[in-house]
Amino acid sequence: VVPLQKKQDPVPASIPAAVPAQKPQIYTPVVKRISSQENRQLRQFESNASDLIDQSHDSFSRGLMTLSDYQLALNVAYQTRINVADLRDAKNARVRLLTEKQALLEKAVEQLQMMNQPAAQGWFGDVVHARLILAQNQYEIAAAAENKDQMGFALREINRLSEQYYSVRKQELMVGAADLNEYRRASRAVFV
Repeated sequence: VVPLQKKQDPVPASIPAAVPAQKPQIYTPVVKRISSQENRQLRQFESNASDLIDQSHDSFSRGLMTLSDYQLALNVAYQTRINVADLRDAKNARVRLLTEKQALLEKAVEQLQMMNQPAAQGWFGDVVHARLILAQNQYEIAAAAENKDQMGFALREINRLSEQYYSVRKQELMVGAADLNEYRRASRAVFV
């Protein structure tokens, strides 16, 4: 009599057990609807930003606001408008808004150049600073449009104008025509 043995399926040791495939994860963006109250708040933000743009442009063009303050006001206002557009999923809004800002900055550069007052305290430094601000905005536009060639060109222009701006403010400080804030801003443009 032979004892019964269990039948076993032979499994070769070299073949690993099969691992079940995982289903690919598909990302579906959650579309958030903006409520009417949120929409009113966004419109209010846009209105306030537009008012800031108009008032700062008026003040700068009348000589009541410095170039640095004008730049700060435009940066705050346009960043607000860009953030609102992003919340609303507006396509190409960033490039469009930065191009609007570019037009205002070009007017500022033209206005400073038209004054043509080389003997005025800080005039040449302000002109170089305005051109630097313009180049920085051109870089932002190129980055928003993902244009690598324009980004490179704008970056080279920023470097050149930063060096020139620092040099001019350093000379103005040495002769007493620039204050420490302007010199600090120029050195920050180069070294930071």
